[in-house]
Amino acid sequence: MRDKEYSKWLQSYITNEAIINYVKRCQRVENNLNINLDDEFEKDNGISLLEKLTYTMDDQINNRPLKCNIHFNSDSDLRNGMNSLKTAVNKYFEFCNINDIKYTTPQDNNTVIDSYQEFLSHFNIKKEDFFEWGISATIFSPTSKVSLEWDLLKERILNNKTVYIRGYGRDAHGTQLYKDLYKKIFNNYNVEKDLTNNAEPHKIIQRLTGFRRNSNIYNYQVSHIWGRTKNIFMFEAPWNICYTPKIIDPFTGHETQGIWPDEYQKIFISKAYNLYKPFIDDYNQILVELDIEKRIQEYIFSLNGIIPEKLLTQFTKDVTNELSPICIK
Repeated sequence: MRDKEYSKWLQSYITNEAIINYVKRCQRVENNLNINLDDEFEKDNGISLLEKLTYTMDDQINNRPLKCNIHFNSDSDLRNGMNSLKTAVNKYFEFCNINDIKYTTPQDNNTVIDSYQEFLSHFNIKKEDFFEWGISATIFSPTSKVSLEWDLLKERILNNKTVYIRGYGRDAHGTQLYKDLYKKIFNNYNVEKDLTNNAEPHKIIQRLTGFRRNSNIYNYQVSHIWGRTKNIFMFEAPWNICYTPKIIDPFTGHETQGIWPDEYQKIFISKAYNLYKPFIDDYNQILVELDIEKRIQEYIFSLNGIIPEKLLTQFTKDVTNELSPICIK
């Protein structure tokens, strides 16, 4: 590493005492792991090293070993110790980025930059702290109220009462495919497309939590935890809906790519699964008892020659995913 340049650059961010500590921590990582931080940055933007330096609260609770050979005293707090090392190293990689040492892929020679990593590094926010805050700031409906709402939803579905799903396909033109499916499977002729594709979930979580967007909470997004919004059970399922802070909502969906969103989604899904497991088990059991997979196959077979083959192929893939059990890997 370039100690002097790094120290000079840090003067704009932290105190002289902190600068000394940052440099020492970077040197400690290099010495313990027998590496050079500049080489690590050139290799993959430092991503693999930062992953080795990650030690979460869950790791600490379960007394897991470190992912690399960093030496600590027996009475040390491993999480705090690793976080301090990781923060210093992450800051060094930010210094490398600004000073035009770029990681390029051998295939296309394009610079690899993750804006989330850039943002958190710039403001010296630890990824683990950001993720922990995201989970704690997410608003889930209380299980006692979820139980009653879930029973009412099942009763509506199985007794030909009005239920809602999100529109399917371009301009929702394919929604009728799902409505006809539910007529056949559940004998329900009152499945409707949600007016705004999210109006009913808004009403449900507002009623169950007492929070209303732009009234007593701001900058929150109504999110479907597992998606599957064309699923007659899951679009309105209270255990599939939460309020997510908008600043972290992109980490929960498919629109954001990279290793950080992947990591956050695992934590997010695990939290929701542990909270709502009895209802998820009930949903999975319903699919088994009603032999949903066989009924979907029969319905798809009935569509042969009626709708274009390309549409049928896509619908087969989509409906199979929509009405599949929820499994946690």
